[in-house]
Amino acid sequence: MLPILFVTYGTVFAAEIVGDKLLYTTGVLATRYRAVPILFGMAAAFMAKMGVAVAVGKAISKLPPLLVAAITAINFFGIAVVL
Repeated sequence: MLPILFVTYGTVFAAEIVGDKLLYTTGVLATRYRAVPILFGMAAAFMAKMGVAVAVGKAISKLPPLLVAAITAINFFGIAVVL
């Protein structure tokens, strides 16, 4: 039971570290530069990222639901195998 706990913890920890690069990058930039340009840059980057996500989501919504479900299932199991 304990090895499963450690493997699960390590996997989630690694995924969160990789996913939270923005937090670390912002912290490093904030120690070197003024806060206002960093905040504006972060806001612009976040809006651009969300704009792309909305555009991709809109394109995916036009696909047949069965195809989307199949691709989602394959992606889910593929990531599970890799992790």
